[in-house]
Amino acid sequence: FNKRRFGVETNLLFLDISCSEVEIENHSRKNRHHAAAAIALCKELLGLKRFSPKDIVILVPYEAQFRTYVKFLALEHRSDHSLDLDKLAVRKIDSFQGWREPDCDLRYDSHHPRWIPR
Repeated sequence: FNKRRFGVETNLLFLDISCSEVEIENHSRKNRHHAAAAIALCKELLGLKRFSPKDIVILVPYEAQFRTYVKFLALEHRSDHSLDLDKLAVRKIDSFQGWREPDCDLRYDSHHPRWIPR
């Protein structure tokens, strides 16, 4: 997927999101542009039919970012039910310990979302 889509043969992918404005909400961080880019990548992966929603976990470090993903995924699911975006798991890093290992996860940090196949 990475070679065809991004022209690189690596399992670790760093995406530079040019509109990268971090917002502070209740002492927590969120970035709508990172969420939109990661959800677009999830949609593309699900559209390939090689992954199901249960194979993908979006991991975020901040409560505000968690709420942003949940909100965006709900909006996307309402407009298109075909990909079952409502079944994607969004987890905060502090609640991820002990969770089953996904086939791929999308990790958000303040600099780079990453797609890591397992």
